[in-house]
This record gives sequence, structure tokens and C-alpha cells, in this order.
Amino acid sequence: LEEYEDYLYISNLENKVLTNYAKEQISEKDIKKYYDDEIKGDIKVSHILFSVNYSDDATDEEKDKAKEEARNKAQEVLDILKETSKDEIATKFSELAKEYSDDDSTKEDGGNLGFINTGTLGSNYTELTEEAYKLKDGEYSGIVESELGYHIVLRTESKEKASLDDVRDTIIDDLVAEYTSEHQEAYIKSMQELRQKYDETQI
Repeated sequence: LEEYEDYLYISNLENKVLTNYAKEQISEKDIKKYYDDEIKGDIKVSHILFSVNYSDDATDEEKDKAKEEARNKAQEVLDILKETSKDEIATKFSELAKEYSDDDSTKEDGGNLGFINTGTLGSNYTELTEEAYKLKDGEYSGIVESELGYHIVLRTESKEKASLDDVRDTIIDDLVAEYTSEHQEAYIKSMQELRQKYDETQI
């Protein structure tokens, strides 16, 4: 147990050294670029999900048929939205979600997913989130395919993104993780730098 505690202690110190080394490699320009490119304001979205349903032992033909049926249903709903006037879109979308959506957790609330940001909904919703950020408030998407099936997405509201000062620490953490992932030699260099700093031959 004592040896394990020592191992954890040393690992923690090494991680701190590596993190500090990576932070030194990140410039103010890197932080600003990340803020401009990656940080977004929250947006409020709703969706209608059309699941692709088939059994575990389904043939490729049966799977393709299930996908086609789900997509055709999505197209039918999309056609209804296209015939709806702009000022009635939100109301009609809510009605259609309650009638057609296969997302039981949101359908009774008109497909409302609330305010989201990149990564909020998890990897299953990556395509949905990316499409939502392409829309303007009051606009709906075409048919969006994801691991869950097919979606139609409505963006209803937007918030200003946080100031750079408010998210600086989060950005640095993300850039540190990115740097250490892309630079496998960073650990060795951080240890070498520490040895040189303290004029020691062994950590």
C-alpha cells in the first residue's frame, strides 16, 4: 500500500511538471485563436428524431429498408415544415415533434433540448450540434443523420458567448490536453527541463 501511495504521489508530481511545461508552450495567440474558433455561445434547440428500427439479426437488406423508412418519414415531416409560414414554424415544429419524434425524453416538450453547446449532448449528437450551429434563430435544418437515426433540428434562441477572461482557464486546460496528446516527447522534455533547473541527475 505504501509503495502504491508513493507511486500515486510521484505520478501526480510528474503530471504537474508536464502540465506546467505544456502551459509554457501555449502562447497568447494560441489562446485567442482557440477562443475565436472554438468557443461559442449557447443555443437553444429542438429536434425531431426518427429512429432506425431493426432486430439484432436483421439482414443488410432489412437494415437498408429500415433506414429508408425512417428517412422517408423524416422527409414527410420536412415537407410539412416547408409548407408552414415562418411565423408559425416554432408552433408547428412542436406539434410535429409530439406526433412523430421517437425521442421519448423530449417529444412531449415539443422536442426541446434546451440550451446546448459543443459537447453538451455527447458524441451521439455531434452531427446535430454541428448542424444547429449553422442555423440562425428560427431556422430549421434538413435531414441530419446521426448514430441515433435521422433528425430535423430547429434553432430557437442564441446567447452571447462568454468573454475570453471568463473562459481563459478552460481554454488553457483544453490546449494543454491537446498539446500533450500531440507531442509525445513533451513528458521527456519536461523532465529534462526540471533536472536542468535543479541541477539534478535523477527525479
